[in-house]
Amino acid sequence: MKFEKFKIHHVKLPMKEAWETSEETFEDKHVVVLAGKKNGKWFYGEATSQKLPIYNHEDIETDIHFIKEYVIPAIKNSSSIQEYHENVGIYSGHPMAKAAGDFLLYHLKSFEEEQPISE
Repeated sequence: MKFEKFKIHHVKLPMKEAWETSEETFEDKHVVVLAGKKNGKWFYGEATSQKLPIYNHEDIETDIHFIKEYVIPAIKNSSSIQEYHENVGIYSGHPMAKAAGDFLLYHLKSFEEEQPISE
């Protein structure tokens, strides 16, 4: 897929109420947003991992690294969403980071086909 540019953003959103676990109290929601520019328009996908790897191996820093090193090259070397799945499928783990690329490509597809993603 031919994108002109990619950007990765770490977004920190304050939560209305703190979320507590036995290990930690979270007052902010952290999200990694992958943005891709194609034909002058921006398309977005997100990885919704936690700031700390408490429940699984992914966290914000590992997602940023995985997106830079594997997701973006997989998008660049794909001509379809299916091919993107095949390209990132060779890597084990990191489902949230991979989803950022998936969401971005479905956002693009929805725009190009002028159809909601649900259809």
